[in-house]
Amino acid sequence: MIAYRVRLTVQGPILTRSTAIGAYGVDAPVARDTDGRPFIAGSHVKGKLRQALRDLAKADRAARCFAMRSGQAISGTPFKPHLKDWLGGEDHGSGQARARVQFADFRAEEDGVEDAMRTRIKIDAASGTAEDGALQIMETPYAAGAAIVFTGRIVILAPPHEASKIADAIRRGLHWIPQLGGERTIGFGRLLAVEMAEETPVERPWPTPPMPAEDDRLRLVLRFFEPFCIGVAPREDTLYTSDTVVPGGVIKGALAALHNALNSGRPLPEWFDRLRISHLQPVALAPKPAREPFAFADPAALMARLDIRRPRAIPLSVAFGPDERPVDMALVRDPCLIGDGAPAFRPDWKGRHWAQAVELFGIHEPPRRLQLRTEIDDDTRASKTERLFAYETVIPDGHLWVGELDLADVTQDRRGEVVPWLRALTGGTIPGIGKTDALAQVSLGGEGDYVSKAREVEDKALRPLDDGLYVLTLQTPALLCTTDDISAEKNGSAQQRLERAYGHTFDQISGGSLRLYNYFAKQRLAGGPFLLHHYMKNDDYKPFLLTESGSVFVLEVTDKRKRNMVTDLLRDWLRHGLPLPASVKEWHFPDRAGDDDAKLWDRCPYIRQNGYGEVVINDRIHRTHRLPSRHDGEKKAASR
Repeated sequence: MIAYRVRLTVQGPILTRSTAIGAYGVDAPVARDTDGRPFIAGSHVKGKLRQALRDLAKADRAARCFAMRSGQAISGTPFKPHLKDWLGGEDHGSGQARARVQFADFRAEEDGVEDAMRTRIKIDAASGTAEDGALQIMETPYAAGAAIVFTGRIVILAPPHEASKIADAIRRGLHWIPQLGGERTIGFGRLLAVEMAEETPVERPWPTPPMPAEDDRLRLVLRFFEPFCIGVAPREDTLYTSDTVVPGGVIKGALAALHNALNSGRPLPEWFDRLRISHLQPVALAPKPAREPFAFADPAALMARLDIRRPRAIPLSVAFGPDERPVDMALVRDPCLIGDGAPAFRPDWKGRHWAQAVELFGIHEPPRRLQLRTEIDDDTRASKTERLFAYETVIPDGHLWVGELDLADVTQDRRGEVVPWLRALTGGTIPGIGKTDALAQVSLGGEGDYVSKAREVEDKALRPLDDGLYVLTLQTPALLCTTDDISAEKNGSAQQRLERAYGHTFDQISGGSLRLYNYFAKQRLAGGPFLLHHYMKNDDYKPFLLTESGSVFVLEVTDKRKRNMVTDLLRDWLRHGLPLPASVKEWHFPDRAGDDDAKLWDRCPYIRQNGYGEVVINDRIHRTHRLPSRHDGEKKAASR
């Protein structure tokens, strides 16, 4: 992986339209980042480059053809850019080709003039006067003729010898681009100069954390340099709304793609599938790090200002009473009132309820930005019809993403290879994350303070609540049962069948040592063409029934003589996530039902190695905000 710092000098005026609403009366506001600085979207530069490389290839062919016919000598090799390999291609059923050249946004080095406007009118062809209602007001922060420098970054995923050839072609293509931004036909955004230089980050020692034999988990921290969009189901087929949580499977996929790009033909290490990367949660960081295109802040300095506690999912058992205070209903099996009113669960929450819950569980929501995209016709150089879509991206400024790297499934004799391999592969950064190919700085830490605090939390969590109950809360979605578990059984209501399915699941994965006492759960189906083609191999369509994060399961020990065994089992779930139940494997992939979860990565994305099935046990809210019951009162009266 080689990064290049690119400076584009553009002649004003220039218009890169924003998707946000501008000032009153402004039809075309300028796109600005969170600091208010105008920018040119990296996707726009990429599209212009694709067009320029295609034109250069045509011109080269035409020149060679002319020289051949006129009998002139032909020198040099033909210019043949591999556009699909370098810049990506359309999905024609076999999956979208991932680009090897990735573009960040290009920020202006000057703010420009605020509230500078320019007007345009349309002239009526018959009367020669201004057409009624055809006045356009555009924001133009830079004067006509001014030279504005936009700075950005291009990352090339290729070995050094190949990357230099790609960089040379990109340099030619950038010089061939005549104009950037909108209003091309009236002279806006003329490209004056291009500077492209390889950028080497400042070398800092990679952390070499200790590898405790009992707890082979390392804190994983990502700092994103640009907005990202982590894939979720699109709305109306044209809007992709990003989740703020980064799944561990996304990071593993980015690492695998980087390895394949830099080491063509060499397989991944055999232990790679057994690595578990948890979902990474956003954590607010103050003060906000300086925004620099590729200059890395010191990981140790960033992590020193970081609270190691990750946000927790809000349990579905939390409700609000008439006094507007949160209470936990996990241990309440029968419907009841809170005081003289009905409890308000999550579907009935208002803004004031969400504000309390978000603060209570330490949840951080980074800002978002809507980014419109469209395909350009090669001949007309205008937007194609019905080819408009949008990303709602997450703005990472002022946040870090925190998770864990779990080595427990890697054999003891190979664990020492993991960190050096990651260091050599990434050099401290992971490119190609999400739909925007975001770049993130990566840092690992396994300091004794982190390990000791994690163990302290575990010890508290594994103390049973009253009557020997354990409350398990999903922090990430989990594949606990199937649609067949519910539909195949005909006795009882759908709710009763679902409860029996969950009961059967926990009986399976606990070896009969735990039974379901109570639960609060939410489900969704995960499927669609992508999962059918890539994971189900175009076989029978069986969408995955996911139990959502925040779902709560109250478990009780079946035999108190097995309490020590149960404690060890729960500790394993707490550290490494829930395994796939045997019934799930038999239903979705019967030919590989006996395989270990780690080997099923190509058939099921929702395995614990990808961060799914993470749990918290006996969260403190189940003690501090528990709803007092009449049964508690009866026990207190009996004790008196």
